[in-house]
Amino acid sequence: MMKKIILVLFVFSLNSVLAADIKSILADFGVKAKINKYYSLQQKKLSDIEDKYFLQVELGYLTPLQFKKIKSHFGNFSKVPYSSKRKYYLVDFLHPAMQATVNQIFKPERNIAPQDMPADESYYLAEIAASGISSYANCWNTTFELVRLLKNKNDNQFQIYWPGRFTATSLIEDKKLSYQVRSSQLEYGDVLAIMLESGAGMRSLQHTSLIISDDLVFEKTDSSENDAYRIAYRSDVLKKYKKLLPRATVMYRRFYNETKLPLADNGFYSELNEQEKLTLKTFFPNIQVENINVGCDEKLGGACLPEYTEVFNTTVKIYKKTGRGILWGPQKLLKRFEALKIKK
Repeated sequence: MMKKIILVLFVFSLNSVLAADIKSILADFGVKAKINKYYSLQQKKLSDIEDKYFLQVELGYLTPLQFKKIKSHFGNFSKVPYSSKRKYYLVDFLHPAMQATVNQIFKPERNIAPQDMPADESYYLAEIAASGISSYANCWNTTFELVRLLKNKNDNQFQIYWPGRFTATSLIEDKKLSYQVRSSQLEYGDVLAIMLESGAGMRSLQHTSLIISDDLVFEKTDSSENDAYRIAYRSDVLKKYKKLLPRATVMYRRFYNETKLPLADNGFYSELNEQEKLTLKTFFPNIQVENINVGCDEKLGGACLPEYTEVFNTTVKIYKKTGRGILWGPQKLLKRFEALKIKK
C-alpha cells in the first residue's frame, strides 16, 4: 500500500512541471493567441524548408491584469508600456534584445588581406593572410548573449561576433554554468543544443536555440546573409537537424541564475607584438584590431581551424516611442541589419 502512495505522488510531481505550449500558457491568463506564419523574400533563398519562415504570435488587446501576468511570466524584462488601445504581440513581452533583433537578417562581411601584407615572419599574420578577418553572427552567438542578459538584469551589452565552436561547445557542456533538463520540463530561457560526436569521441556543438515555450524557440538560423533572427517552431528545428545530421543528439540545458557567460576578450590582441599590431592596423584600416577574436572551428579529425572575427559591442536600449528594445552601436554595424521583407 505504501508503494502505491509513493508512486502516485511521484507521478503528480512530474506532471506539475510538464512544459506548456504558448497557446496554453496564454490561455491560463485568459488570452486567446493567434500564431501567424510568414515567408520572407530573404528566407526563401535558404536551402532548408524549416528555415524559410518566421512566426508572429498575436495576443490582441489585453486587460491590465493580463498584461501584468504575461510580463511576469517572461521575467519582467520588457519595457513596453500598457495601453488598453494597443494590440499586443508575444515579442512585446520578450527580452528587449530579442525585440531588437527579431525578424531581421544580419549581413556578414569578410575582409581579405591585401596581397602585399608581410606575413612570412609571423604565425598570426600568416593565418590572417590566408583566411582574412570576418564579421558575422550565428546561432550560438545569439543564444549565449540572450542567456547572459536573461540571467543578469543589469546587463545590457549585446556582442555580435562568432564565438569559436570549441569555446561554444565547452560553454554548453560546463556543469558549473548549466544543467541538463528533460524536454518535458522546458522553461523560457532554456537552451536547445544540437550536438554531434565525431569518430574520435569528441562532441561538437552544431546549433542552439533559446526556448520560449514548449513549442516555440527564438533563434538565428545560421550565419549567412539570409539567416534570420526569428521565432520558430521547436519541432522544425528538430526536424531540420534530424534530416541534416541523423547521428546528432539533442540536449536541453538550463543555466543557473546570475550565470555570467563570458564576453569576448582581447586576448588575441595582447599576444601580438608591436610590429604585428602595426601591420594589422595598416593593412586592415577599417577594422578595430583591438577587437579581433580568434576561435576554433573543427577540421576533419577534430583539429582546430582558426577563424579570425571582429567583435562588435552594442548596447540594448529602449525606443521610447514603442517601448521595444533597439541596438545601439557603430553605424557601420547597424546598417548591416535588414528587416525581413514580405511580398505583397
